[in-house]
Amino acid sequence: MNADRSRRPAVSYRAFEDRDVPGLLALWEAESGWGQLTEAQWRSWYVDSPYGPAIIAVAEDEHGAIAGQAMFARARVLVDGRIVPAVRLTAPILRADLRSAALRSRDHPVIGLYFAGIAMARDAGVEVVFAHPAETFRGAFRALQHSMPWSPVAQEFGPRVVERLECVERAADAVPVPMPSGMTVDVAVADHEFDDLWRCASHSLPVHCGVVRDATFLKFSNGRFRTYGTRSASGELVGYVSVDLKARLIVDCLAVSLHAMDQSIRAVTHAVLHESPGVLKAMETPALANVLKELEFVPHDFRFLMVCEWNDGASDVSRLALERWHLGVHD
Repeated sequence: MNADRSRRPAVSYRAFEDRDVPGLLALWEAESGWGQLTEAQWRSWYVDSPYGPAIIAVAEDEHGAIAGQAMFARARVLVDGRIVPAVRLTAPILRADLRSAALRSRDHPVIGLYFAGIAMARDAGVEVVFAHPAETFRGAFRALQHSMPWSPVAQEFGPRVVERLECVERAADAVPVPMPSGMTVDVAVADHEFDDLWRCASHSLPVHCGVVRDATFLKFSNGRFRTYGTRSASGELVGYVSVDLKARLIVDCLAVSLHAMDQSIRAVTHAVLHESPGVLKAMETPALANVLKELEFVPHDFRFLMVCEWNDGASDVSRLALERWHLGVHD
């Protein structure tokens, strides 16, 4: 381990500057594994989002080259009836020669980028930090839980909520799911209907903790997925379910009540598998566990990770407990 540290270049951390864009794009293409990204697409995600520019922590080597990045995308989160400014940490990207140390090591550059980002977010008035990282990052966040101080004056602290959620799937040969009586599925939903749905659902479910799911969220975060609106017999929008048809994954849902949520999942499972028979997957959140079990979804060999913390490192963390969150895969 000591040899690994001695070979790893020294890095410093700072806030993003506009001159960094070419270096960040080159790092993305070379090291992310997600292929090329145009500057226009990058700016639309991280600079020109409807919630404001992301907080971006940059790792710079001793030669001034961009060697790592961590994006903290702006978000609005409802916590106990109050919308609080929040950021969502997206997957950090590191140059290959910085990945030698174990993620559990506090001097790993991923940890350095995290510390830098939450400090910038604190200075910007951000109250909640959350993430859905790959499960491979669980060890790093667990290490931070056990090693970092909990104090409102601490400059560096790790998240206190680190939870795993199962991925479940419905087999292609399972018994077909019937469409719930009196319910229809509609892909043509007006923005004001989504806004009205959020206002109603946030109180009636209720949503104790969750990203604001209005029309802006649907277009920005779920725009690349197919969103199915679910309607009652009277034609009223009572819910929606967003599905990544390529990955065969339910990524998000919302409804005016737990019963309407159950019926919406049933209706959209019916619609998706009727249109294109095959496997359908979902994240097993507390709110969906019962209906997914009833629909014969079974464990898949993948897990999702939920990480969150108040950005003072000391406020009542029970308010951010997993069972209080209304979650989607790409919140």
